[in-house]
Amino acid sequence: MTYTKQRGFVKTIILILIALIALSYFGIDLEQATKGPLFVKNVSFTWHVIEKVWTDYIWHPLSSFLPKTSTGGQ
Repeated sequence: MTYTKQRGFVKTIILILIALIALSYFGIDLEQATKGPLFVKNVSFTWHVIEKVWTDYIWHPLSSFLPKTSTGGQ
């Protein structure tokens, strides 16, 4: 059996649809939930942590292995 990227994409779409149906069934309003100050604060904090981890623990260590390129036009 072969696995393709399309099959994974279709599964992801189906899972998102099922999640949206479940949220609707339980009466959860995503628009209202995502506009609250606590949600915005949590997303901001999470994004800051992701940026810090990417920069300090992934990008800087890996960038030392990348070749240096010149940006001059000559």
